Amino acid sequence: MRRLVVQTLFLAGLLCCGQPSFGGTLYSNLGSGSNVYDPNNNYGVGGAYSPLFGGYNAWAFSFTPDTSGPVAQIDIPLWQYGGPDSVVLELLGDASGAPGTVLESWTVPVLPQVGMGITCCTLETVLGSGTSSLTAGTQYWIAVLPGTDSTWVAWPRNSTSALGTAYSDYGSGYLNDGSGWPLGAFEIRDTAATPEPASFALVAGALVIIARARWRHADLPARRSTFQRNLPLMRSSACHTNGICKRRFA
Repeated sequence: MRRLVVQTLFLAGLLCCGQPSFGGTLYSNLGSGSNVYDPNNNYGVGGAYSPLFGGYNAWAFSFTPDTSGPVAQIDIPLWQYGGPDSVVLELLGDASGAPGTVLESWTVPVLPQVGMGITCCTLETVLGSGTSSLTAGTQYWIAVLPGTDSTWVAWPRNSTSALGTAYSDYGSGYLNDGSGWPLGAFEIRDTAATPEPASFALVAGALVIIARARWRHADLPARRSTFQRNLPLMRSSACHTNGICKRRFA
């Protein structure tokens, strides 16, 4: 019985404390250290009444993820120049080489102000709802749009020389600006945890051990009784507390 308890505790430890394997980066063009993105070059995003271009302006860029998985988090640098600090971030599918159906969207309400002396490397973070996934090798789009008519913000370029196709929207729909554009900086992550194959093997092994031990423990009285009934010449027996019987025959 004591052995059964120990084995059960061993299995519980595997299930509760086994090392998880965490998902990683689905796509990223962010750098590292003090060079996470390029603070000196950015794309302007503004509402209809922003002073940026005297009208509405939004940007979308193509990208291809390296890994498949659900979208759990997006990190992106966004700076506020003026107006309400509200920006809409969209993740889109591809429609024949152009921005397609919106897979998921977020409103980013609070942005750092450029007038506060920001250089690098502040990032805004949005969390996925678990409804959208990316497939490795498939093209997608990420877009930044103004959240209000007076919004005036900047989206810094990446610092890793990542290039792609750019589409801009001046209020009447996206227009193809061509390929070879430095992408706006961003990173998409999958942070879902899944057990490693080694953990599955350990748990399976523990289940086999416990099942075998329980079968032997449950079947022992029946096997003893059957054995004793099949020994008509047995005159007496002396069984110790440890379950071992010394038989004496006539």
